[in-house]
Amino acid sequence: MMRVLSGRFDRGLLLRRAAVVALAAGVVLASIGGMAGLAAAQTGGDALKQLVAAAQGEGELNVFGSGDWNSPKLMAALEKGLNKTYGVNVRLKTTPGPSASKLMPRIIDEAKTGRPASSDIFFAPSRQQIPSDQAGALLRVDWKKLMPGLKDEEVGINGAAVVIGASIHIIGYNTNLVKAKDLPKSYKDFTDPKYKGKIGTTVFAVGWVEAAIHLGEEEATRIVDAMVANGTIIGTTRTGVQNRVATGEFPIFAFDTKPVAYSRLKAKGAPVDFTTMDDFMSGTASEVSVPKTSAHPNLAKLLSVYMLTKQGQDTIWKVIGRDSPFREGSQLNKLVESKRAAGAKIYFGTDQNVVKNAYFYRKVSRKLAKKLRGN
Repeated sequence: MMRVLSGRFDRGLLLRRAAVVALAAGVVLASIGGMAGLAAAQTGGDALKQLVAAAQGEGELNVFGSGDWNSPKLMAALEKGLNKTYGVNVRLKTTPGPSASKLMPRIIDEAKTGRPASSDIFFAPSRQQIPSDQAGALLRVDWKKLMPGLKDEEVGINGAAVVIGASIHIIGYNTNLVKAKDLPKSYKDFTDPKYKGKIGTTVFAVGWVEAAIHLGEEEATRIVDAMVANGTIIGTTRTGVQNRVATGEFPIFAFDTKPVAYSRLKAKGAPVDFTTMDDFMSGTASEVSVPKTSAHPNLAKLLSVYMLTKQGQDTIWKVIGRDSPFREGSQLNKLVESKRAAGAKIYFGTDQNVVKNAYFYRKVSRKLAKKLRGN
């Protein structure tokens, strides 16, 4: 009898122990899964873990400026993802401010005088990042230590900035007025008289300075001169490009930088679309840096690193459509690689390329812009 009772007792004990072990195993597995997810985001190992802790202590990041990168909508989305990914509780506070070109001298002056930076983080292309670094206004960061696997072209000169996105130069057009097959496929095509009175462009010669880098100054100038002589250019503008294409004011616009704006207008029924040329694709790299007198430098660095992760890149594309062509698997990377595979040459205005082609950005761009404006 005792053996029977003991046997029943032992089996019950074993069952209870098995349940406890199973529950513990589940907890451990869940914990491992959570840690694996965090480890995937924290590819910088101990350096990134230390940064996460320091960023949590700073609590709030002040973002001051204008444009897509400084938008409250983007910052709200990045804040949510940042907190979830790294297990922190921080806030990204945005305040409307000047453009990057106007904010740059302010950040430089603040660094020289030791005053707190107007913005804890600086979003700008190379043409503002490089002078800021040369003036000693930016922190120099070992980005590859925080995000192993970064390509050399993603890291700015001296490590002062890192590429987190880009704007590609596209041809926007009104689908009621122009068929896709009739669009220019190369820079040379722009000289065709059939485009008389059909093309608008920016006052900044966006896309045209890249033409000079690609074709040479002489050939690019010849093409622009031919366009002006043919009456091809019907106007230049700074803003409102996509809506002006939608209304037909500009049947074709070369070159715009916001493909996502056309996609959104098209989804709403507007007669617009965009394309890129067959033989050449250019764009401007978007970079982020940390001002030397930033009040919250660690949080600024952590946000920069997060924007380089897949989660960060997905958020950037979803909100502003400007992820990085250098991040494998990003939307722009897929587009760039498909163009490259088809034989197109690719050029982006990274720090290295801007320095290498300084003459074109400083001199040729102004010359071409004046010609396009009819001056």
